[in-house]
Amino acid sequence: MTDIYDNLFSQSEQQSGLPSGMLNSVAQQESNLNPRAVNQRSGATGMMQIIARYHPGVEDPTDPQQAIPYAGQYLSQNMERFGGDPKKALAAYNWGPENVANAVEKLGDDWLSAAPSETKNYVRNISQQLDPQGQIRTLTLRAPDGRTATLTVPADASEQEIRNKAM
Repeated sequence: MTDIYDNLFSQSEQQSGLPSGMLNSVAQQESNLNPRAVNQRSGATGMMQIIARYHPGVEDPTDPQQAIPYAGQYLSQNMERFGGDPKKALAAYNWGPENVANAVEKLGDDWLSAAPSETKNYVRNISQQLDPQGQIRTLTLRAPDGRTATLTVPADASEQEIRNKAM
């Protein structure tokens, strides 16, 4: 069954430069696509489980028209912050970007071992939905003027395919 928010997910992913399916997978994991979901423990609300006190940029987190694009922008910021690594961006969405940054600084490649079980499961579940066969790689390109672009390409993509996608 096609979700009524598929176009909004897709549009927001394209505008934010996120891998296809990422926002839908996050929403499924966060709320089972329920725009009225409320987490009593954390105070997170809506389909994307946004905590208003940390994210004043979204006026109504229960409105998917606001929450989905906002979540896309937030994930995109985390992708950029963590060098285009979708696992770190997902962990930052769930656990907080400072926690991820601290874990990376202390543990390097083993950063996820410092995360709570909830975050480990979150990252694993969404990563498997996005790339069940491990066939995707994410590259961050940096222009001479400092601008960056993040590309998600098949793991076996040729240099020419990567250049074509970058243009």
